Amino acid sequence: MGRMTVKVDDKVEAKFRSAAAEKFKSRKGYLKAAMAEAVNNWLEEKGRK
Repeated sequence: MGRMTVKVDDKVEAKFRSAAAEKFKSRKGYLKAAMAEAVNNWLEEKGRK
C-alpha cells in the first residue's frame, strides 16, 4: 500500500474532514476511505481508471 503526504489549504482540509466524517460516520479509517474515494473519483473523471 502506498503513502502520500499532501499539503492543502486549511479550509479545504476542514471541509474534507467534515464531509468524510459525515459520510463515513467517523469510523476508524474514515479519512483513508474518503481519500481513496476522492482519488478514484478524480481518476474516473479524467478517464484514467
